[in-house]
Amino acid sequence: MGQNDLAVDLLSRALAADPDLVDAYTYLALGYLRVGRPRDAEATMTRASARFPDRAPEFRQLLAEMKKQESAGPAGSPGGAPDPHAGLATPGAATQAAQGAARSTGRRVSGTIDIDPSVRNRIAPGAVLFVFARQAGAAGGPPVAVKRLSPTFPAVFELSESDSMMGQEFPDTLVIEARLDSDGDPTTRLPTDPKARVERVKAGRSDVHLVLR
Repeated sequence: MGQNDLAVDLLSRALAADPDLVDAYTYLALGYLRVGRPRDAEATMTRASARFPDRAPEFRQLLAEMKKQESAGPAGSPGGAPDPHAGLATPGAATQAAQGAARSTGRRVSGTIDIDPSVRNRIAPGAVLFVFARQAGAAGGPPVAVKRLSPTFPAVFELSESDSMMGQEFPDTLVIEARLDSDGDPTTRLPTDPKARVERVKAGRSDVHLVLR
């Protein structure tokens, strides 16, 4: 989502807690490259290779691909912001698939998102609909989960633990937010962007209804 410093911090803490999170090394190295710390990226991949020697060639190849991508500076995401995952092989694809299948039976929240007729004509070309789940009462920080949707209304959404930012379980009570982002960049929050919010949503609900205003 363009929050590279935050990603580096969260991934560093995740690896400190569990050094066997194999895919986290690759994404941490990518984060270091994006904040201009190539030596830390190389050191991260060296740590990964030492811990998982059978995958050392894969780590070297991924680092080379990431460096090549960063030097090329692709602009793959809406609003002209570079897509941090464009052109990269998916690290640990088999592991991620297994983890996603294991989480598929976990907690989820679903419902619909509609837009008030008074602001329907404000849907800008290239607009993107984002829906977020946050822990109830949280003062800040990244959302628990986020999903990007097409701005076609009414939109049906489902957020599950497979959409979580750090693979964590859903808390018992959530805040569900939706925003029609006019420039397609989740890091910008224009005051004119239609949005909606529902408080105190119990994990497991399937009837959440938001109306963007």
